[in-house]
Amino acid sequence: ANRKSDTQEIGIGFSWPQLLGNGSLLPNYYFGSLWPSTSHSNHSGCGGFIHVFGLAYDFEVPDFWPQGKEQVFRLSGDITYNDGFGGASHDWSHVVLGASTNLRTGHITITPSLNFQISMDDSVNDEDEIWCGVNVTYRF
Repeated sequence: ANRKSDTQEIGIGFSWPQLLGNGSLLPNYYFGSLWPSTSHSNHSGCGGFIHVFGLAYDFEVPDFWPQGKEQVFRLSGDITYNDGFGGASHDWSHVVLGASTNLRTGHITITPSLNFQISMDDSVNDEDEIWCGVNVTYRF
């Protein structure tokens, strides 16, 4: 029998830039729900919810570039409560610590990031991980 591996997720995120001062400290929250999109899916036990509580801190490094311009870096951290999302246990599952910055040129912004995940629940991941990412945004 051909089994499907398709899932669907819906989520909503909130951030409060003025809650803790002048906006350099940013609390945020994400709620997501995941479910199999077809009946008889091989992901039938993956449905559940996820709650991600985070905090980010932006700071400027003056005279970063030869032209004397500053560069803003973001340090972030979040902790996740997993309520069956992706078939995981119902528990605090992991913490992610990260650093990123935006590099702008014209209409394009490139955002490199470095992240470290501390896995607290083996049903999500049985080891800690380090990963890098790059996001490219084009504004018109």
